[in-house]
Amino acid sequence: WPRPKVKVVTPVALLGEGLTPELEISPDPYDFGVTYIGCANEGDITLSNVGTETLIIDEISFPDDSFWADASYSLPLSIEPEGSVNLHVYYDPITEGPASNLMSVSSNEPMGVREALQEGKAEFAAWYSDEWELMVDPPADIIFLVDQSCSMNDDQSRLASNFSYFISQLSNYTSNWRVMVANNDNGCTNSGTLTPNTGNFSGIFTSAVQSGGGYYTESLLTVGLNAVNQMGSGCNGSFMRPNAMLHLVMVSDEPEQSSNSWSYYVQEMINQKGSAALVRISAIAGDYPSGCYSAAYGSGYYEAANYTGGAFLSICASSWASYMQILAATSINQDTFELSAPAAESTIEVYVNGNLRTDKWYYDAGLQSVILQDDIPEGGDKIKIDYAALANCD
Repeated sequence: WPRPKVKVVTPVALLGEGLTPELEISPDPYDFGVTYIGCANEGDITLSNVGTETLIIDEISFPDDSFWADASYSLPLSIEPEGSVNLHVYYDPITEGPASNLMSVSSNEPMGVREALQEGKAEFAAWYSDEWELMVDPPADIIFLVDQSCSMNDDQSRLASNFSYFISQLSNYTSNWRVMVANNDNGCTNSGTLTPNTGNFSGIFTSAVQSGGGYYTESLLTVGLNAVNQMGSGCNGSFMRPNAMLHLVMVSDEPEQSSNSWSYYVQEMINQKGSAALVRISAIAGDYPSGCYSAAYGSGYYEAANYTGGAFLSICASSWASYMQILAATSINQDTFELSAPAAESTIEVYVNGNLRTDKWYYDAGLQSVILQDDIPEGGDKIKIDYAALANCD
């Protein structure tokens, strides 16, 4: 008799793994800790593919502008399974206090977008309060540099004829002035030091502005720097006083033709003086921007005058009498106040004689100075500037 057939069922475990990319961001959160404003903090965030298929990242965004990643990667970014990429990230705050950012990463993983938190706390390195009391009868050291080329004869005479009026205007501000003319290539004075006690200083000045010169006579920034470098133990002796305004007045009907840029000579003069607030360069030169019938545009002089807060005056005018009051005031009035440290501009508060000044000033980060516009303080006035300092990142 045939035996009945028996159906046997044996369970079998089926194992499988889907081909799916998966993004992991670490660390999350990332804490930058305390960061001084002005110095970016930096670190690495790792983007890893813990899935089984190629991960393709097509967008990384930082909603808070204080946080960002460097540009060493390019999108789309492909990461193979078990692979990873270090994302170099920065935190560079501009305001005090805690900050947080949700970095968003878009990719082809099923989740689509993942977010990770970055945190930090911003602090200013220090708070400063700088103060000045402007001197009554302030010292002024004034150097005239006059182009000696043939076309300048009438301009030299015009300057000489107005010198006495210049001194009378200057005397309205101070009796503590010194003047010299330095036309020679080496910067040595060809007038000596003129003071209120010098006999016939107008006659000496007239002779000096019409003499000297040399190869650099149309490169007066070169001559001016040479003159400043000759202070102290050089041929110009002790002309430049530590606390005096140093005012260089340059007169030429040609563009400035020194071998280096105007900014090089200006910065070197500032370095020698020790303070950008006490250096002015003025020019009587050809009109900006195209000159006039008798003079080419005084390029180089124009930029130097604007940068230092000096006066740029037209050599093309028939009368220079009105220039004398402008040059006298420029020799005295201090409108630039160099701060002890680089400032966070948004924190600056300017006080004149105890009163908060909310306008008519600006901050020049290159000069590290607050520059007042209009209503310039006078002798005896007190200036106080409060501000938070940016950190030194060295």
